[in-house]
Amino acid sequence: MIERIREFYVEALEKSESPEVREFASYLGEKSQDGSRPCWGGAAAHALKTFKSGRARIALWKELLRTQEENALLLFIKLNVDNPEVMEAVLSDAEKLPITVQRALVSIDEIGNKVDQHLPRFSQKARDFRRASAEDKRRERAGFDTRTSGLLAMKISSPKALKEDEPERQ
Repeated sequence: MIERIREFYVEALEKSESPEVREFASYLGEKSQDGSRPCWGGAAAHALKTFKSGRARIALWKELLRTQEENALLLFIKLNVDNPEVMEAVLSDAEKLPITVQRALVSIDEIGNKVDQHLPRFSQKARDFRRASAEDKRRERAGFDTRTSGLLAMKISSPKALKEDEPERQ
C-alpha cells in the first residue's frame, strides 16, 4: 500500500462515527520501530480481529464504500462472503459499487441466490454478466480470487520499498 493510499484511508476512516473504524484508521497509520506499516494483508487480519459483529463490519463497509477504492471493497467482500448479514448489506449497496466489484459479486457462486434477489440494483453490464457462460463467470471468479489473494499476501510495507515506489507514482 503506497503512502498516498494509506493517508487517504486514514483520513477517510478517522471521520467515522464508529469507534472501531476510528481505531482501525489509527492502526493503518501506525509505524513499527523499523518504520514498516501494515499493508493489505496486515490490515485485513487486523480488521477480522477488530470488527467481530455483523454490525461493526457493516459500519466498516459503509466507510469503505465511501472511498470507492476497489482493492478495499474486494478484500472486504472476500473476508465476509460467508457472513449473510454483512453480504446482505453489501448487496443492498450494489448500485454504488464500481462495475469491477459488481462483476466480482455476480461471479461468487456462494451468494448467487442473494445476488439474484438484488439484481435490479446492479448496473446493466453486471446484470448482463449474470447471464454469462459458466466459463466466463469462472474466469471472473478466478480473477477475483487471484487479486484478493495477492493483496492478502502483502502483510507489511517496508520504508525502503515505499521510498523507491513513490517517485514513479507521482
